[in-house]
Amino acid sequence: MIENIFEIFVYIGFSIALSGYLSLIYLFFIPLVIFLIIHGSKKTKDHYKKTYQSLDNLNQVIRENIIGVKVVRTFNLEDFQSLRYDNHHKQW
Repeated sequence: MIENIFEIFVYIGFSIALSGYLSLIYLFFIPLVIFLIIHGSKKTKDHYKKTYQSLDNLNQVIRENIIGVKVVRTFNLEDFQSLRYDNHHKQW
């Protein structure tokens, strides 16, 4: 990461040496791009967190169904468990 930061400063130095006007354009757009990346990553982080929580709930239902197959058969609750799984799957 430190190497990348060093490279950025080297590139900015070269752009200043080649053209001061182009350097001003870079210096305007770099903070804008950094802001958009940070802002976008916060929104996607929340979205992924909700998605993985939903996937975890679905996996939990599947795990419970696998562990409790004999119990479900014994008490004749197959239809109820099937509907429960379908509801969690539709939410996913």
